[in-house]
Amino acid sequence: MDPIRHRPGFAVRAGTLLAAAAAHAVLAESLWVTGPPGTAYTPCDLHLASQPRYYGGDAVEIALALLPASQWYRAQGRSLRTHRGTRQPAPA
Repeated sequence: MDPIRHRPGFAVRAGTLLAAAAAHAVLAESLWVTGPPGTAYTPCDLHLASQPRYYGGDAVEIALALLPASQWYRAQGRSLRTHRGTRQPAPA
């Protein structure tokens, strides 16, 4: 049994991914500026630690964005294939 009866639509999944990407970018930029409260990291350590998080996170987010995009493309292609026989040919 699938734990979720109805899968959220492509727009909901894309919006969730966009919100998570924005939150991740804000977190990485805030680590660039200042460290977590109660810690005493040097600015050099903070910059070094936040760079892979910021740029590596972008690469991961792009890879994750390709998943719903490919699923959407397959679903649209499937719908086009089922309606292919009913479409009128283009005039010459």
